[in-house]
Amino acid sequence: MNESELFQPIKNYFADSGYTVDGEVKDCDMVMKKENDFIVVELKNDLNFKIFMQGAKRQKMFQHVFIAVWTPKNLKSKAFRDKVYLLNRLGLGLILVSKRAKMVTIFAQPMVHPLSNYNTRNKKTKDRVISELNGRRTKQNIGGVNKKTVLTAYKEDCLLILDLMKQQGSLKASIIKDQTGIKTSYNKIYQNHYGWFVKEGKGIYGLSDFGQKAFVENITTIEMIKSNDHIKNDNESNENWKGLL
Repeated sequence: MNESELFQPIKNYFADSGYTVDGEVKDCDMVMKKENDFIVVELKNDLNFKIFMQGAKRQKMFQHVFIAVWTPKNLKSKAFRDKVYLLNRLGLGLILVSKRAKMVTIFAQPMVHPLSNYNTRNKKTKDRVISELNGRRTKQNIGGVNKKTVLTAYKEDCLLILDLMKQQGSLKASIIKDQTGIKTSYNKIYQNHYGWFVKEGKGIYGLSDFGQKAFVENITTIEMIKSNDHIKNDNESNENWKGLL
């Protein structure tokens, strides 16, 4: 459908509310007036960077700016919700027009949503990011790579458990926890996400064939993790001694 077909239903909607409406006023797709209240609407088939930029430019002249698009098939999709988030941060309103009935819906009002609102709602997500960063020993990852190649705090812990089992053989979960200092070591062994571990008896675990192979493949990474772990522990010890002085 053509974006020009958005014009008439939106014009009718605002005209019914007492606005005077016209199209192609200078560079604006639609401009409407009611007493001293002006509204600008930019029309597009779908939400994209170009329409965001056009809307932001209209905000240089007018306070109330809407973007109007055809109603997407899935209003709950992550892609659509992400775009609405960006519109909210820019303070742009959103008008949706259904393709068949040409029904007009004011989906979002043109007002800036403070970042503090999102900070509060996403505190748990923020805490998980901070916890992951603090839990990583090596911090050697390169941004922008495939997630499968990322060395996470979880995998670092599993590699340390793998190394301990390789060096000492099958062990009780409680001993693994004590010797590695990893409080969640049992959960990681039980979940066995990488298939490295195998239960050999009541509370006793060893390495699977995959684990044996993984040790050889990750020996360099394991040594790097152990090296950084020692540095971390030494720094923590120094901090503890400072508190006693």
